[in-house]
Amino acid sequence: MIAQAGWVLLLLHTAGQVLEVRPVEREAPKSIPSWMTKNLSSAAIEIRFGTEIPAHFYPPRMLVSIATKEQLQNGLGPDDFELGEWIGLLEVHRPVSDYRHLNVPPGLYSLRFAHQPDSDDHKDTAPGRLFALLCPVQSDRPARPKELASLLERSKIETRKHASPWFAFISKTKPGQNLPTLKEEPPKHQSILWRQKVETQDGQGETVMGLTWQGPG
Repeated sequence: MIAQAGWVLLLLHTAGQVLEVRPVEREAPKSIPSWMTKNLSSAAIEIRFGTEIPAHFYPPRMLVSIATKEQLQNGLGPDDFELGEWIGLLEVHRPVSDYRHLNVPPGLYSLRFAHQPDSDDHKDTAPGRLFALLCPVQSDRPARPKELASLLERSKIETRKHASPWFAFISKTKPGQNLPTLKEEPPKHQSILWRQKVETQDGQGETVMGLTWQGPG
């Protein structure tokens, strides 16, 4: 669910241009599969850089969590989402960079949750363990991948050797505030925040999710 407020937060000025987001009524691309279309929000989040629109993000109508409703009310954590849980669609209109500062070519990408490995080469590389991996739409399927190897197979992008990670998190922003918006959260990160409906084990509720558009460095 996206707040349909008639405002935009201007946040990042670069070379005289402004990075901003706004909610827009936009029909999902016709080329995506029907299971994806019916699970997308009725509105998209438009990402603008000056007069350019590099991407549109379509959140899911409902995000599934393994937490209880009480846990949702107290605040979710990375482990409250299963590996491979679907978190929406990213429509990329021109090349952009991911959290690793690697190129992502134009295209349609499904986003699925992954947890950062607890290993020396990943330690302290991000402020949290939750990431969304981009999966080319043609490589994704309705069923959640239950093993990391299966998720990584779906997330192969052209000739890239590494999956495209986008840092994701549960924001401490209250759902009642004007959303979606851009915010420096965590510090030195420019992130898209949106209000999201969540299905828990024993009921529904809302939280505010964050997806980093521009990381540090």
